[in-house]
Amino acid sequence: MVRFMEMRDRPVTLLDGDIVRKNLSSELTFSKEHRDLNVTRIGFVASEITKNGGIALCAPIAPYEDVTPSK
Repeated sequence: MVRFMEMRDRPVTLLDGDIVRKNLSSELTFSKEHRDLNVTRIGFVASEITKNGGIALCAPIAPYEDVTPSK
């Protein structure tokens, strides 16, 4: 999907949950509170990317329904 989207005119950033956790949230544990915070941080980074004209593909593991988008 990233390669397909890169064919367009906008830069694409893949925000892999494990990589973001390692580089941006390494102090966090895997408790529910910290998992929620990690997903929130990924959302913030994604919003900054899109504000600057990019495309953000987010791939976190969000096992709790209250932090995933509603259907």
